[in-house]
Amino acid sequence: LGEDRRIVISRSNINELLKALEEHELLCTDLYQVNTDGLILTKQKAEKVIGWTRNHYLASSPEPLVKGGCLSLPRESLEISIERLRKLEDNSLKPSHDLKNIAKDEYERNFVSAVVAPREIGVKFEDIGALEDVKKALHELVILPMRRPELFSRGNLLRPCKGILLFGPPGTGKTLLAKALATEAGANFISITGSTLTSKWFGDAEKLTKALFSFATKLAPVIIFVDEIDSLLGARGGSSEHEATRRMRNEFMAA
Repeated sequence: LGEDRRIVISRSNINELLKALEEHELLCTDLYQVNTDGLILTKQKAEKVIGWTRNHYLASSPEPLVKGGCLSLPRESLEISIERLRKLEDNSLKPSHDLKNIAKDEYERNFVSAVVAPREIGVKFEDIGALEDVKKALHELVILPMRRPELFSRGNLLRPCKGILLFGPPGTGKTLLAKALATEAGANFISITGSTLTSKWFGDAEKLTKALFSFATKLAPVIIFVDEIDSLLGARGGSSEHEATRRMRNEFMAA
């Protein structure tokens, strides 16, 4: 399973690089021999890598090779650029003081300590026994749209889902699945409980909910895991429902 996943990711990465090359009318020798292990290339990342590769080749070669009117980039320059991206992503495991600089106010700073970078989570799908159907569903609903967004941009029915409800008795692996999903997707992980979004001050719960999603947007891609969400999002409209709770729920559902 692990080897199959590596092959699928590698092919997806090569396809993204190939698209970026074609878009900029470039060629690359031995593209399919390039090692992209440890990376999940989006369209933006692939374009960045190709840009670095072109700049490196033009700066280091006195007579750049042109084939059929297209600049031909060597494999060596591409591998240097890929390694550069690896180092950048390694350095993206930002310490908390850097995350505090990203947070714009005290509400967003409440979630700084909850952020875990994908390389620090330490849980993968292969570490979870059974639940193969659930893992497959999560892969199709979350990971695939992140890797191939162009497949999910045609019509409302194909749009990726904005949220997934994991339900089951305690100890069935819901939290572990969420952590593994963040690792597999290469996304930052924010884990909170219902109490994180509550406050004794009127209106603060609504502001905290809004801040959670605005802060997560700055760290995208992000997977937000809300433990025991039923304590927050119960049935609405009851006679005992408080105004602050109703506003917080509305903000959460609108995010």
